[in-house]
Amino acid sequence: MTTTTTRRALLKAAPLTAIAAAMPAAALVPGGDTALTEAWNRRVAAFSAYNELPYSDTDGEPYTPEEAAQWAIINAAEDLIRSTDATTPNGIAIQLWTQFSHSVTDRMDEAATQRRDLAYFEAQGDRLDWTERLTLAALRSLQTMGT
Repeated sequence: MTTTTTRRALLKAAPLTAIAAAMPAAALVPGGDTALTEAWNRRVAAFSAYNELPYSDTDGEPYTPEEAAQWAIINAAEDLIRSTDATTPNGIAIQLWTQFSHSVTDRMDEAATQRRDLAYFEAQGDRLDWTERLTLAALRSLQTMGT
C-alpha cells in the first residue's frame, strides 16, 4: 500500500505547525512564570497587611506611612505582573486576576480576587458587567486548562 500526501493534508497541518513553531520554548516548560507567581504572592500579602491597618481614610489626607509602604509593594508587584509576558496558563490567570481586581470596589470582592475565587464571582450573576463576565469566562477556561 502506498501513502500519498495530499495538499489538503499539508494545508490542514500547516496552521498547527506554525503555531507550535511560534510558541516560545518557555511556554512548554512546566513551572514557568515564577516571577509572576512571586509578584502575586507579594501583592496578596501586602493587601492583607494593608487591610489589617487601622482605617484612616480621611478626605484630602494622604496615606499613612504604613499604608504607603503596602501600596508601594502592591504597585511594584502589579507593575511586574503587567510588564512580564506570561508563559503558562497560571501566569495568564495572575494577570487577569490582577486586572479584574481593578474593577471591584468593595473589600469582600477584593478579598475574593486575592483568593482567586471564581465561584464567588460567578455567583454574582447579573451584578457584574460584561467586561467582568468576559474576564471570568477567560479565567474559567484557564482553570479548565489546569491553572
